[in-house]
Amino acid sequence: MQALNAEERGIWFEILMLMHDSEQRGKLMLNGKPYPIDAIANIANSEKAKVNLAITKILTYGVAEIDAGGFIFNRRMLRDESFRMSRVFNGKKGGRPKTYTKPSLNLNLTPSSSSSSSSSSSTSNTPIPPLPPKGVGEFNYFWESYPKKIGKGNAYKVWVKSKNKPALDVILAAIEKQKQCAQWQKESGQFIPNPSTWLSQGRWDDEVVSPEPEPAGCLE
Repeated sequence: MQALNAEERGIWFEILMLMHDSEQRGKLMLNGKPYPIDAIANIANSEKAKVNLAITKILTYGVAEIDAGGFIFNRRMLRDESFRMSRVFNGKKGGRPKTYTKPSLNLNLTPSSSSSSSSSSSTSNTPIPPLPPKGVGEFNYFWESYPKKIGKGNAYKVWVKSKNKPALDVILAAIEKQKQCAQWQKESGQFIPNPSTWLSQGRWDDEVVSPEPEPAGCLE
């Protein structure tokens, strides 16, 4: 948390509150779908770009994680909720549960190959959900941030095939920076590359040139 500034900590606090009140406690969801960035920005009284950057920092430092469905979740909150549900199942408000297998809460996370065989033998430890694979969830944040919504299917194919792309926070930061350049802003964004093109050409490395000396240019 020390890596976050004061505003980003405020955003994280609001996200935690939303997770706690979520239909599946511990997951950032609204009506069964990932919570919209715009809605989080409104609740946190912040800008969408700042919320995006705060989320990428939170994910980068492991304070929260993201599952294959694009849901941001807090592993500790999920674990505590699973433990609470175990107590409810055993008819206790606290104390040591009975010495039989605790049921695990269905968290809709991608199971590991060995979890199904080992979970039945656990009698004393509440199971911790396995770390879900990266991919779809991170792409959703890219798509949410990218200003030109064209060819989502092609963009996702390029995203999956691109093995040398940088971390998500680097990609989102590059997008936010390039949004401010003249070339992306003029003529209602006509010259913004399609998202699949931007990804396949590694355009996150483009150098943004100040628009003052060359109003018609943007990228070298």
